[in-house]
Amino acid sequence: DSAVYAALPHLAPLLAWLQDRPSHVVAVVDRVGADIMVYERGATEPITTVVTGPDDEIERNAPGGPSQMRYQHRAEDSWKHNAGLVAETLVRELRRADARLLLLAGDVRALQYLEEQLPARARHEVLIRRVSGGRSPDGSEFRRAEQIKHETRLAADEERALLLKELAEGRGPGRRAVVGL
Repeated sequence: DSAVYAALPHLAPLLAWLQDRPSHVVAVVDRVGADIMVYERGATEPITTVVTGPDDEIERNAPGGPSQMRYQHRAEDSWKHNAGLVAETLVRELRRADARLLLLAGDVRALQYLEEQLPARARHEVLIRRVSGGRSPDGSEFRRAEQIKHETRLAADEERALLLKELAEGRGPGRRAVVGL
């Protein structure tokens, strides 16, 4: 913390603080839906959205006999539909927050369906990383919070390195980048 009085504002600490907290979205997914937390640049508290899929045939029952395959396909189809709704919501939230980092946690099969449902453009423009834990309270929240902090720090460092590279390439006579006041 510092307080400065000067003719020019002392913005470096504020900019450094903002750079260490990039916009990112965290989705904790299961076969029913997801808890989506959107952290806008510099935010310490998320905007949370709960997505619940429209399909309710979630469990693969084991009735046996000739109906077995039909029940399994129906459950898998429900998981795909629910993942589609989660993917639509994620794309909208990523765009709204101008986030370039998506952190996913949850059920492995649900995550597989979700990643299949994400548009190719979103998969290429956004850095997607996995963190641990699921939607049900299982004690993984603390570990997930540490992983989220670590992944956002890595993303901020990568963004900073890219910006410094662009600055270095843009400096010099006849170029557009400058350093200093």
